[in-house]
Amino acid sequence: MAKKFNIKDIMSEESKAGAITYFEIINIPIEKIKLSQVNKYEIRDIKDLAASIEEMGLFHNLVVKAADDMGLYEIISGERRYKACMMLLENGNEEYKYLPCKIEKPASDAVTELKLIYANATARVLTDWEKIYQAGRINDILYQLKEEGYEFTGRMRTIVSEILEVSDAQAGRMIKMDKDLAEEVKEEIKTGAIGITAAYEISTLDRDEQVEILEELKETGRADIQAYKNKKKRSLKNAPEKNQKEKEAMQKLLERIGINIYYDDGSVRTPAELGQDIYKFLGLLD
Repeated sequence: MAKKFNIKDIMSEESKAGAITYFEIINIPIEKIKLSQVNKYEIRDIKDLAASIEEMGLFHNLVVKAADDMGLYEIISGERRYKACMMLLENGNEEYKYLPCKIEKPASDAVTELKLIYANATARVLTDWEKIYQAGRINDILYQLKEEGYEFTGRMRTIVSEILEVSDAQAGRMIKMDKDLAEEVKEEIKTGAIGITAAYEISTLDRDEQVEILEELKETGRADIQAYKNKKKRSLKNAPEKNQKEKEAMQKLLERIGINIYYDDGSVRTPAELGQDIYKFLGLLD
């Protein structure tokens, strides 16, 4: 029987405005907590958070998965808090040898990762790269959940837009960028060298063209993507004329050489005929 999927299922209880929930908090040794293997977000401002926690205390618990075979608890939500507390402990503050954690037993790894992405999407200011990454990753996870038997109402893109609180069109563009951008371009987005608007325009090119436009950007500090597209269109438009000139040049060369080709069956091919054979073999003639 298919499992119904409600977008609220991925919301952490602490993010629901006005909700009152009760669950057990367990203090877990910090050395028994491990980072998520799927968290691709940049962890920023750890020193500031550590200073705040040391002065005011840790207000929010971490959310972790149940212990694995090694007795370790993987973080679902609260990686910044974990790193800040680890920094305090390493600096001699033993108050943070244990961290308050809520233990969850999600239905699948896909649901766990979706919760992690949702927590990051709603609790921090994201970079352009993080927005692109999470849109593409949410889209992939939703299809994975569909294979696991979950049912969805509406298009996947619409669900992505609801999770990220953006328009359908914005979600669609970010999914396309995650899918179609060359890795070299993605690296430039991560550093902030390319903004999200330019990144989308680049994603409409094929991978080789993306690398070309990226090189132009690096060399000149700017790249006119529309001018590049127009140049490619003119090049394709002139391709038939260029091929015809190449055919004529090949035939003239063979005629100048003046060599006939004799086949084993006794047939003879003149230079002009041989030129036609070569071009048919190369797929340049119908």
